[in-house]
Amino acid sequence: METLTKSSLLTTFDVRLDLRPVALPGGHQVFIRELTGAGADAFALASQKTPELARATLVTVCACDEAGDLLFAPGDVGQVAQLPNRVLNPIVEAIIAHNHLGPEAAQEAVPFSATGLSNGSGSVSPATSAPPSLT
Repeated sequence: METLTKSSLLTTFDVRLDLRPVALPGGHQVFIRELTGAGADAFALASQKTPELARATLVTVCACDEAGDLLFAPGDVGQVAQLPNRVLNPIVEAIIAHNHLGPEAAQEAVPFSATGLSNGSGSVSPATSAPPSLT
């Protein structure tokens, strides 16, 4: 196993190294790149605070040119949100697939036991005691 230095860590995992083209209506295309940590944070924040801008935020942090340079600045989210859904949707779907953000990824993150889903108590059995009284 190779130990990475600061420089090699940053160059080995450069998000511009794995670009994917996305076909758009009218014979156009755009490229997408992997989600960065900062991009994931921006998407998570938008999903919680301004869900109507979440998809546009995802496009803003991943849509790029063929060299991997982002097409949009963070301040462009509102403009990106105004694009037709027939344009946004294929880009968003490609980003989700490319970054493994789909439902199967969420399923993998859910804790399972040998007998089924966990209820959060560490046991798959239903809670048997009554909740504490507030009186």
